[in-house]
Amino acid sequence: MKRHENPIYKLFALLASPVNRVVRIITPKLIVDEHVPFVSFFFLLLIWLCATAGRIYFLKYVPVAGA
Repeated sequence: MKRHENPIYKLFALLASPVNRVVRIITPKLIVDEHVPFVSFFFLLLIWLCATAGRIYFLKYVPVAGA
């Protein structure tokens, strides 16, 4: 079975397509289309790491209301 006919592959491609489109727009044309999914992965990883760091900061340094 070819991967483009695989339903799981189609699901992942559908879920990743909006991120890939945004990354294609914000990256320079120097990055070839074959590398856009890798850049998208690292872009999402960076967002996740920043969100985790933000949660850690707020849990540690921002006081809870009513405490």
